Amino acid sequence: MAPAHFNMLTQHIKIILRYAPKVRDYLNNVANSNTSKAALELSHTWDTFYNNQINNINQSQLWLIITISLLLIYIITLLYALHKDKQAIQNLYQQTEQALQAHHIIEIKFKTLVESSSTAIMTLANGHFWSANPATLSMLGIESEEAMCKLTPADISPSHQPDGRTSEEAALQRIEQAYQDGTCTFEWIHQRANGETFPALVQLTILQIQGEKMLQAIVTDISELHYERKERKLLAQALQHTDSGICITTIDAHILYVNPAFERLTGYASEELLGQFVSIIRHPDTDPSIYESIMGILHAGQTWTGELPMRCKSGESKWVSRHFTPILNAANQVEKCVGIFRDVTKERQQSEKMEHSQRLESLGVLAGGIAHDFNNILTAILGNASIAEKYAGVDSPITKPLSRIVESSERAAELCAQMLAYSGKGQFVVEPLDLSQLVEKMIRLMEVSIAKNIVLKFHLADNLPAIEGDATQLQQVILNFITNASEAIGDRSGVISFSTGVINVDDAYLQSAYTHEDGIKEGRYVYLEVSDTGCGMDKETISKIFDPFFTTKFTGRGLGMSAVLGIVRGHHGALKIYSEPNQGTTFKFLLPALDEHTESIKDKNEPAGEPVHSTVLVVDDEEIIREVASMMLEGMSMRTMLAKDGIEAVEVYREHWQEIDAVLLDITMPRMDGQACFSELKRIHQDVKVILSSGYNQDDIIQRFGGKGFSGFIQKPYTQSALQETLRSILQKD
Repeated sequence: MAPAHFNMLTQHIKIILRYAPKVRDYLNNVANSNTSKAALELSHTWDTFYNNQINNINQSQLWLIITISLLLIYIITLLYALHKDKQAIQNLYQQTEQALQAHHIIEIKFKTLVESSSTAIMTLANGHFWSANPATLSMLGIESEEAMCKLTPADISPSHQPDGRTSEEAALQRIEQAYQDGTCTFEWIHQRANGETFPALVQLTILQIQGEKMLQAIVTDISELHYERKERKLLAQALQHTDSGICITTIDAHILYVNPAFERLTGYASEELLGQFVSIIRHPDTDPSIYESIMGILHAGQTWTGELPMRCKSGESKWVSRHFTPILNAANQVEKCVGIFRDVTKERQQSEKMEHSQRLESLGVLAGGIAHDFNNILTAILGNASIAEKYAGVDSPITKPLSRIVESSERAAELCAQMLAYSGKGQFVVEPLDLSQLVEKMIRLMEVSIAKNIVLKFHLADNLPAIEGDATQLQQVILNFITNASEAIGDRSGVISFSTGVINVDDAYLQSAYTHEDGIKEGRYVYLEVSDTGCGMDKETISKIFDPFFTTKFTGRGLGMSAVLGIVRGHHGALKIYSEPNQGTTFKFLLPALDEHTESIKDKNEPAGEPVHSTVLVVDDEEIIREVASMMLEGMSMRTMLAKDGIEAVEVYREHWQEIDAVLLDITMPRMDGQACFSELKRIHQDVKVILSSGYNQDDIIQRFGGKGFSGFIQKPYTQSALQETLRSILQKD
């Protein structure tokens, strides 16, 4: 290359290097231009500038060519890049449009989902609600979303939560926890606009909305769940505290669950029962076919109720009421079984005792009725025989037969007395007694009543409180005790022990005794305890000893203990029995204690005085009794008037009341009975002297008449001397 041309090129290069920053700026402007027209305008501007520069450097042709060439190359490159960028921008725009459209569709779907959801959904920002779906407004009873957004969490809650904190304090703590952990789930008590509160399950979650952190709250009303939870809790408490045993088993009778009452009932702990077959509590004496029948009933989907014995862990047997119910699954098939168990051992014992007592009471009523009617017959027999014996004389051949009739009649009367004693309606002459003194007075009689191989021992307390009773009846009880004890010992050597004392008893103690009635009162009692070392009795024998004519001896005996029970009832006492085979027997006779003491038992037998000359009205519906009574009275030099019933007696007394000194009045009569007649006689003459006559005892009559002031009482059958003594006692009071 020629030096001149080289120098020219050097100048152009210097110019280009000198103005390179401006070239770069122009090129950047061209690259950043959006259209080819703008690029051409920039190119034209650059041409003008460059031409000026070339002109300033002698308008070098080489510089111009190089500059233009470079510029054209740059422009072509720029235009090509611009064309490619435009396509990329168009593609990016299209992608952006598609993304925005998809996002809009998702937003619409999400909004639709939230709006149509039955679950309350709301957002929370800066302590206030930012949005709420219709389910939220419906749940809280708020009219609009706008009104909701003015509220805070504390505004839709009661003042305090169940843990005692204020709702505002508790809400702030939950919100802070959600911001820290990203989510938080808890139970909350909300309050509706009408003031009603309800339990809810709340789930807080952090959201980013428009670059701002918010909380989304999903709230579920769990009132029904809360109610079911309370119901289950109450059910669990009921199962834990009920007195009835509950046992749930599989259909093949393996134990799945037992409650504490079932543990107490059986003596087994739940750990010992779970998984076991129910045969663990089956009583060995129960027929297996009964259980097979029960299983068949349950498999058929039916219930079963009944009473069966149960074997406890200790080996004790109990009678248990059972109610089994099958549990069905969703397919209506028997899956499990629930059993309710209740101990009825005491109830059965009480029921058996009541049945026994009712049976004895029925027999007592029968015995009392028979004795009453039989006493009327005996009154005629004994009265006639005693009168005939009196007039026959000692040397008469009929005197001995008459004596036998009187003797037999008196023995029959004693049997009637025993029957009345059994019925609790025997004749009682009640007075304060010292039980220890009563036993002491019988020691000699008891010693001659037993065999020589038996030893009597006495442990009698001094200064006992008095009891109210009939000495003769109580002596009969004691004689029965010693007779039975002696026969229980038999030919072997043995001991019969007597002890007396005072005891305070409660109702439970009396319930286990043979008592007069269930209402007998607890308190202080005087007792007589008679123990022997004899053969003893089993439970079956004890349950029957008070049955009329039951005996372990030969047939035809056994009314003695029945009479004892009647005397116990008549004295409002109680009787306890302790006995086991080969272990002897103890009878404990309890009588209510009085608040006083008595020094001695008085002998009330007084000699008969002289006959009394008086007029007596005899009233009885039995003609033979009227005749016998009349003969007895006439034999005492008394005058008699007769009436066959109460109406006739009232008529006779109204006409002759000034002549009549006393009335011998029967109780049971047709048309007008003795009680009504007595009232009518009192209306005629207030001071009328009436002697009541009955086959029943005096206490029963007193109770019927209510203490209306009759003058005396004589129990049928009676002798002439007894009637004479009764009349004398009331007529001599004048």
